[in-house]
Amino acid sequence: MRTKYLLIAIVSLSAVLGGGTFAHASTKDKINIYVNEAVEQSKIPGIEMTVIQDGVLKPSKSYGNLKADNIMPIGSISKPLTSYAIMKLVEGNKLKLDDKLSSYISELNLTHEGSKSDVTVRQLLNHTSGLSTAEGRRLIGTNDNSVYRHAMRLSNAQLMHQPGTTFEYSNANYAILGALIEKVSNQSYADFMHKNVFMPLGMYSTSADVSVTQSTNFTSGYQSWFGFNVPSTIKYNPGGAPYGYVASTAHDLGTFLIAQLNTSDKLIRETQESSTVIDQASKTYYGLGWVLREQEGRNIILHAGDNADYSSFMQLDLNKGNGVVVMINRNHYLEPTYSIDIGLGILNIINNGKSGGIGESGGMIRLIGAFVVLLSIALLVFYAAKPTYRGKKRKALIILAVIFCFVALLLPVTLLKLIEATLMVAFMNAPDVTIAVLFLELLLVVFVLLVSFYEYRFKMLSIKNR
Repeated sequence: MRTKYLLIAIVSLSAVLGGGTFAHASTKDKINIYVNEAVEQSKIPGIEMTVIQDGVLKPSKSYGNLKADNIMPIGSISKPLTSYAIMKLVEGNKLKLDDKLSSYISELNLTHEGSKSDVTVRQLLNHTSGLSTAEGRRLIGTNDNSVYRHAMRLSNAQLMHQPGTTFEYSNANYAILGALIEKVSNQSYADFMHKNVFMPLGMYSTSADVSVTQSTNFTSGYQSWFGFNVPSTIKYNPGGAPYGYVASTAHDLGTFLIAQLNTSDKLIRETQESSTVIDQASKTYYGLGWVLREQEGRNIILHAGDNADYSSFMQLDLNKGNGVVVMINRNHYLEPTYSIDIGLGILNIINNGKSGGIGESGGMIRLIGAFVVLLSIALLVFYAAKPTYRGKKRKALIILAVIFCFVALLLPVTLLKLIEATLMVAFMNAPDVTIAVLFLELLLVVFVLLVSFYEYRFKMLSIKNR
């Protein structure tokens, strides 16, 4: 779940969702009409969803190109599952929430402002360890078969904040928690989750093992290239399972939500206790793996998740017993968060009889924008390459070359800052924009070099003709 998703979830939950009304239709029919319209409008390949009404899990339903019981990576919805696994170890007296990480894993050399630092299990769970969002984003671009080895990529990570003082959402926290589960249990993360979390909860189609990709129900993801669905070639990353690569179905995640209603269970209850403030104005907090929110006197738990080619969202009203799970087999960093939009729209139908709106993908705008910008720069390159280089043309080209030089320097930095990660992660999450930026960068460099060459030749000729 990227930081953008977290903020959008807060804003969306704070809003009163407007939308279509459905005269004389049942709730089930209203949801079907709404989701089918969402698929058509957004051009999403497929959606799988399930709802919980009054504490009862309804059968899951698929739309678009998906069949029943699709298995997909669930992104950061993996985090509440990893948190539950940690609590199972706490329950078994294998560790304590306020234990120092170094008591179990000595290979990590975390530092803060140049000095060696340590963090607690609780601080990792509630994202107050001091590890940055960017540190966690960088992990996405590295594929490992081992959860432990994946986490050890953070062995020399620098903490951005003093541990325990500041909330900053980061995949890095849960990568380390996955390694901790392996260390303490002496089992692989996938095996521990299978035996102690998935099977006991009845999540029979859920897995954190790479073998899940061989299942006939495993669904391929898509990337959005200017709004067009392109089959993804991105590989499943088992090393990243603790924070974003557990694979599951809508039904299994609905089963996990049902388990959250059992607040008499101390283990469940502790994960739902607010631990750190995300946004005081909207009464939004982070517990141990869950985003928590107070809304009109009711307690709500939720989490969203996204991979480069999938997105998901789940939410449960602990008082009413109404909830939703939405899974989508396409994603793009710069497009609307469809899993959240559609999930909140479904909940609005259940609670109020009205749907929510669905944003446009912006794919055509990106395509037209890229075409116009690239064509303009290409024409300028062609113009600069013409033989005449003097007078007003020379002055104009020099000014443009200086401007383009600065743009060429700032462009990749801006892109990586926007994506909060490396170029590889940028390509995974926004492939069309990344390629367009690289082409633009190339044209800008060609233009600057071309003008520089002509200016050099102009100066040499001027010296020669004196």
